[in-house]
Amino acid sequence: MNDWTLTILTFLPLVGVVTILLLKPFGGETDTKIKGIAVGTSVITFLFSLFVLAQYNPALAGLQLEHKGDWIPSIGVSYYLGVDGLSILMILLTTFISMLGIASSWRPITDQVRNYFIFM
Repeated sequence: MNDWTLTILTFLPLVGVVTILLLKPFGGETDTKIKGIAVGTSVITFLFSLFVLAQYNPALAGLQLEHKGDWIPSIGVSYYLGVDGLSILMILLTTFISMLGIASSWRPITDQVRNYFIFM
């Protein structure tokens, strides 16, 4: 019941954002590095979504790759993820289009590069 693949896929782009945010305090921020981290993170996220697709079994009905956990148990808030046949396609579409959008922004974006790629 607790399959972590969807949780990893959900928060993987956040790793890229945190990496970009940490470049400035450590003195290594350049536009090329920011763009490279953003593109690299989006490619890794897309490849991980292909791994999620490989884990999905279309012969089974209902939700798969489910992950459920209590988030704030004192007020009854829980965290629940799962995929079905339609949502797995939406995951692939979203990660693919995000990867294309970030990669195609390499040259046109020259102002506020850090902010742009953080919010992409």
